[in-house]
Amino acid sequence: APTWRRYLDARRHWKLLAVMLGTGLLGSLSEGGTLGVIFLAVGLMSGSSSIGLAELPVVQSLPWLRLWLEGFAAWSVPMLFVVLLLLAVGLQVLMSLCTYANGVASGYFGARLNRKITDLMNRRILGFTYACAGNYRVGDLLNYASSGGGTVEGQIGLANSLLLTLVQLLIYLAILLTVSPLLLVVAAFLAAGLWLAQG
Repeated sequence: APTWRRYLDARRHWKLLAVMLGTGLLGSLSEGGTLGVIFLAVGLMSGSSSIGLAELPVVQSLPWLRLWLEGFAAWSVPMLFVVLLLLAVGLQVLMSLCTYANGVASGYFGARLNRKITDLMNRRILGFTYACAGNYRVGDLLNYASSGGGTVEGQIGLANSLLLTLVQLLIYLAILLTVSPLLLVVAAFLAAGLWLAQG
């Protein structure tokens, strides 16, 4: 006999779950990377060359980034600034594509479970005896059958949104700590001020 565990076993939908997790992580990394690229562009505007940008403490802590910037030593500042802006735009496009793919995968996963759970509940309810079904008020069983799958689909969407938000928060914290701990403190005060103002 079919059970809830059989229909809710995530291993049967591992491809959809992998797409959801992969696109969510890649989209969050793209969003965080955009913040880092903008920081580099602002640092370039305040400096004189890519070599000066490579001497920033945050860049010194990332050897691969320092080597990448030193490779652009022969480039002019305006050209390198344009490259950084194009990179930021490219990361935003990648984030948008990942968000779209994540939403499609999440919606398809929820729709599949919605169909299976609704079918299961209908068969369970139709299997009730007359005496058992008579214990419910008119329309209650219909409401139970029609709302079960939609509830699970909604919970999947909420769980996916919560996971994406937590991943983005962790990436933002890592970037702000790498760029400047003082900037993180300022951002925390600004967030607290906005929260108090809205409350």
